[in-house]
Amino acid sequence: MITFMLRHAAQAVLLLLCLSSGWALSVTNGSITANEEVVNATTTITATSGSAPNSITGWSVWSQPAFGTASVSGATGSAFIGTINRTATVFYTPPANWFGTTSFVVRVTGSDGADFSTISVTINGINDQPTFSAMSNRTVSEDAGAQSVASQATGFNAGGGGYESQAVSAYLVSNDNNALFSVQPAIATNGTLTYTPATNKSGSAIVSVQVKDNGGTANGGIDTSVVRTFTINVNPAFDAFRVRSDAAGGGNGTTWGTSGATGAMTLTEALATANAGDEIWVRAGTYKPTTGTDRTIALQMPASVALYGGFAGTETLLTQRNIRANQTILSGDIGSGGVLTDNSYRILLGASSAVVDGIILEGGYANGSTPYDSGAGITISGVAMTVRQTVFRNNTATYVGAGMYATNGATATIDRCVFTGNTAHYGAAFCGQIGAVTTHTFTNTVITGNSASGQGSAGWFNHNATFTNCTIANNSGGNNALYLSAGTNTLTNTIIWGNAGAISGTTTVTYSTVQGGYSGSGNLAADPSFSNPGDADGAD
Repeated sequence: MITFMLRHAAQAVLLLLCLSSGWALSVTNGSITANEEVVNATTTITATSGSAPNSITGWSVWSQPAFGTASVSGATGSAFIGTINRTATVFYTPPANWFGTTSFVVRVTGSDGADFSTISVTINGINDQPTFSAMSNRTVSEDAGAQSVASQATGFNAGGGGYESQAVSAYLVSNDNNALFSVQPAIATNGTLTYTPATNKSGSAIVSVQVKDNGGTANGGIDTSVVRTFTINVNPAFDAFRVRSDAAGGGNGTTWGTSGATGAMTLTEALATANAGDEIWVRAGTYKPTTGTDRTIALQMPASVALYGGFAGTETLLTQRNIRANQTILSGDIGSGGVLTDNSYRILLGASSAVVDGIILEGGYANGSTPYDSGAGITISGVAMTVRQTVFRNNTATYVGAGMYATNGATATIDRCVFTGNTAHYGAAFCGQIGAVTTHTFTNTVITGNSASGQGSAGWFNHNATFTNCTIANNSGGNNALYLSAGTNTLTNTIIWGNAGAISGTTTVTYSTVQGGYSGSGNLAADPSFSNPGDADGAD
């Protein structure tokens, strides 16, 4: 009986101990590590209560972090015997663009009171994309030299809403016209733009710029901005290369001197140097395609360059030249003086939008095989070219166009020129044929004293031809002065007289004097009575 009572008494004591002397409420601490811009980063904490009966009744954020916001969602519950464990998920969202460390406190409550969990937070910074301000366009003149523009790039912002302190690492610069510059555009870290336009180059370039900071790309950061652009315009400058026949060579042509760095150029130097928009001023004298004896060599015009003759060698303005007093001669007489058969086949080759003005072309002797049988004075092929105040004299071609030959769809504009003493089989003075039909325009031009053994002592055209205020007189050979085998042709206020025949082909003639008469409004058939027919470029 006594044993039974003692055994049950021990069990009662044990039960009492279990009910009254368990563990107090406690909760673990936690930590959160995440990257900038995270939303609801989480950690899990656990609360334990050991008193019986015990319970966990609630979770809350006891103190918010200094940066960002926190919340908690946890489980509750109770137990009559033994301990109870419940977990909670803690949520944290940092401010936009913020990074660094902070902490906050979570409170848990239960039958044993309350306990507090400290949540430590570390937010890793992410480099935000930098920005900078729009940039101004820049304009300089051709050959302006090295350029330096302070504060071209400004307004650098590291991003991050003021939390970031990155600096400019570099400006990344490119452009779409590298040939425009001898030193490519670049921008220093302080925003200064530098570049140097290339010599004798003009045009525009779109410059693309990005700023790069020193924040790197760790954790998905962006260290390079979007592209911004601006334009550099290089305006063409007036460039006149001076040329003289006695130039030593090696000069840059900015003065008329015979030698030195700024001295006049040779003609071949100037033609090789000039670029679109440039002018070449040629002093009175005689110039040849080569100093050797290679008959195939011809002077080559550059595209969109103007070649002017008639200078004395002192002028500073184009208007100061005198083409009558200062004759500039391009001669094909490269071999023995006065011997035609060793002369250059062709003197000058044209180019797109080129201009020849105030020049005499003489002595071309095109007696070779194609293409060296035509165009002894000037040959143009597939381009449009203008010739003004120029004399084509005493050139020879065994085929066509001793004075000038326009072929393969070329277009010639002839203004105030003289063609005299030229000899060819067809089109002694001028021939326009082959290729797309174009219109050759002659204004205030004299064509006289030329000779063809076939057709067209003055000209042969299977392109269009327009003559205005011209004189076509005293040309010999063949059956006609103008052989118009195709195209649409017009003559206005033009004299055709004293030739071996007048016009062959279809043309519209008005207010003109044509030997033998020609139908059309205002036309005459009376002798014009030239006062000085021997002076081709003088008064009629």
